Amino acid sequence: MPTYNGTNGNDSILGSIFNDSIFGGDGRDTLYGLDGNDSIFGQKGNDYLDGGNGNDSLNGGEGHDTIYGGSGNDTIDGRKDNDLIYGGHGNDVLYGSEGNDSLYGQKGNDLLDGGSGNDLLNGGEGYDTLYGGSGNDYLDGRKDTDSIYGGDGNDTLNPGSGTNDYIDGGAGIDLLQADYSNVNDPYSFSFDNIELVSFKGSNQQDNFSFYNTTDTLYGNGGDDIFHAGLQNDYIDGGTGNDTLVGEDGNDTLYGRDGNDWMYGDFDTAADGTGNDYLDGGNGSDSLIGGGGSDTLWGGDSNEFDFLVGGKGSDYLYGQAGGDYLQGGADTDYVDGGTGNDVLRGDSASLDNNLFQYDTLTGGTGADTFYLFNFSPNGGYGVSYLGAGYATITDFKYWEGDKFEVTGSLSDYSLDKSFNYTGGSALDTAIFYQNDLIAIAQDVTNIVVSLDFVIH
Repeated sequence: MPTYNGTNGNDSILGSIFNDSIFGGDGRDTLYGLDGNDSIFGQKGNDYLDGGNGNDSLNGGEGHDTIYGGSGNDTIDGRKDNDLIYGGHGNDVLYGSEGNDSLYGQKGNDLLDGGSGNDLLNGGEGYDTLYGGSGNDYLDGRKDTDSIYGGDGNDTLNPGSGTNDYIDGGAGIDLLQADYSNVNDPYSFSFDNIELVSFKGSNQQDNFSFYNTTDTLYGNGGDDIFHAGLQNDYIDGGTGNDTLVGEDGNDTLYGRDGNDWMYGDFDTAADGTGNDYLDGGNGSDSLIGGGGSDTLWGGDSNEFDFLVGGKGSDYLYGQAGGDYLQGGADTDYVDGGTGNDVLRGDSASLDNNLFQYDTLTGGTGADTFYLFNFSPNGGYGVSYLGAGYATITDFKYWEGDKFEVTGSLSDYSLDKSFNYTGGSALDTAIFYQNDLIAIAQDVTNIVVSLDFVIH
C-alpha cells in the first residue's frame, strides 16, 4: 500500500490505482486518491481532498477544507474549522465535526452528521439520515425517504420531496420548512419536536395537521385540508376547494379562489378561542369564526357565502353576492354588502342571546333581516327578548328589504316618534308584545303588513 507524505509547503499529490495513504502535512495541499480504497489526511492548512474511485476514508484535519468523496462508499470527517464536504456517488458517511460545515450527501443512501457548529446538511438523492448535532443547523433531506434529526439548537428542517420522511427537531426552537410548490409526485412526512412551520403545498391535494406549532401555510392548487393548531397561525388556501381550520390562537385565514370552508376555531359552539381573521376570496365560501372577536370577509365574487361569527364580538362583511351572515352570541356588527343578503345578528338558537346589541347593515340589494331564531325544543322563538336589541342602519323598503319574524303579525308594533340612535332623523322601534327587539335607524315609513314576513 503506497504512502505519500507532503511537506510543510503547498503540496499536490496524486495517488495510484492501489490503496494509498496520503498525508498532506502543513500548508495548502491538493490531494487526489484516484483509484483504490484510499486513506487521505489533509492535516494542517486549508486543503482540497478528492478520494476518486473506491471506498475511501478522508480526514480534513485543521483548516477550512474542501473534500470530495467521489464514487464508492466513503467515510469523510472534516474535523476542525469550517469545511465543505461532498459525498459523491455511493453510500457515504459524512462528519462535519467542529466548525460551521456544509455537508452534501449527493447520490446514495448517506449518513450526515454536522457535529458542533451551525451546519448545513443536504441529503441529495437516496435514503439519507441527517443529524444536525449542536448549533443552529439547516437540514434538507431533498429526494427520497429521509430521517432528519435537528439535535440541540434552533434548527431549520426541510423534508424535501420524498415520501414517508421523518423529522425530529430535537431541543431548541425549530422550524419545519417545506416547499412543494414545484412537486408533482406524491409526498408525505411526519414530525416531532417542531415549534414553527412554514409550508407551501403542491398543486395536488395537501392534507396536513399541525397542532402545537406556530404555522404559516400556503395551499397553492388542489383541494387542501389544513388543521393549524393552538398558536397564532396564517393559512392561505390558494386555488381549489379548501378546508382551513385555525383552532386556538389569533389566526388569519384566506380561502382565495374556490369554494372553501374556513373555521377560525374548530369547536364553533364555544370552546375555541382567539381573535381570527377569515377572508373567503373568490368562490362560494363558508366561514365560521368560533370563539373570540373574529373578522370575516365573504369575498368580492358574486357567489353565495355563508358567514357565522360564533361566540365573541365579531365583524362580518358579506361583500359581493347574496350571502347569509349570522353574528352569533355577543354583540356583533354584520354588513351584507352588495347583493340580496340574509342577516341575523344573534345566534340561530335561543341560547346565549341575552344582552346582545347587534348592528345590521344590509347594503345594496333586497336584504332580509331575521328577527327570529330556533327553539331547542322545536319551533321558533323571537330574537332579542328581554335585554338587548338589533339596530338596522339602512332599511330600504324600495330596494325590497324585509323583516322576517315568527308568530303572528298582530304581535308586532312600531313606535316612530323617538330618536333612539342619536342620528338627525327619527327612528322606528320594533316591539314584540311590548318588548323592544329592533330599531330601524333614520326611517319611519315601515309598515308591518307590508315589510314583515312570517317565517
